[in-house]
Amino acid sequence: MALCLETGYTSLNKTSEELCGDRVECTVCGDYTTLVLADGLGSGVKANILSTLTSKILCTMVSNDVDIEDCVETILLCLLQTKGVLLYADVFLRLHTRLN
Repeated sequence: MALCLETGYTSLNKTSEELCGDRVECTVCGDYTTLVLADGLGSGVKANILSTLTSKILCTMVSNDVDIEDCVETILLCLLQTKGVLLYADVFLRLHTRLN
């Protein structure tokens, strides 16, 4: 029996904002699909940049079987160390730990 996965999302910008602070990234690699949701903790350009970079980096690394601790370390070293980035890493690490 084949398994079919459909994904989709809608981003809603705050009133008077042109960019959304949230980002969803999806990568299909062989039989595996990796989905990452990143919250930029705010709105506007800074939140959009942080959530885009975070989701792309994590999605790429996780889909290439990089150890989760290395993924989190990369996020912390590469991105601006704001409260938002630290929160992404913390939530992602906790989620991964609970699932394993």
